[in-house]
Amino acid sequence: MNELNSEFPSGHSRRVIALVSGLCFINLLGCTEYTPFRGTVDPTSPTEVRVTLTDAGQMTVAPRIGLRAHQLEGALQSMTDSSLALSVHKVSREGGIEDSYAGEQLSLTARDFGAVEKSGTSVIRSLLLAGAIIATTFVAAKGAGDLSGGKNGNPPPQTK
Repeated sequence: MNELNSEFPSGHSRRVIALVSGLCFINLLGCTEYTPFRGTVDPTSPTEVRVTLTDAGQMTVAPRIGLRAHQLEGALQSMTDSSLALSVHKVSREGGIEDSYAGEQLSLTARDFGAVEKSGTSVIRSLLLAGAIIATTFVAAKGAGDLSGGKNGNPPPQTK
């Protein structure tokens, strides 16, 4: 076992740890952002939104989509000061459970929902994600070169 540990330089170990850490945090850089929705709904091209339910809203939707629904994502069909109609694509439940739906139609009153947020592409997050992927690729390629002897021109270490 000591032979195996002596074959890997300490710099390689640091790069592997950095690579694994980077990969773990890439998923936090989603490319979608949500902003409060204000305005009118165009029926020809529905707006993708995320609706946060109130306690009353959770009880209202329970017979249609089940218990403990916390947020709904889908296409906003219509919205007034007192209600909204939504075609649901995804339901987020308490405890981190997510369910997919094929356009379940729901109508909610103003007391059923707290926030309505429009989804959009975050240019900054997208650029950060692309940069992280490129950097990770270079780090992995550099590490592979070091393991194969590419760092100093020597042949790769012998395996037993």
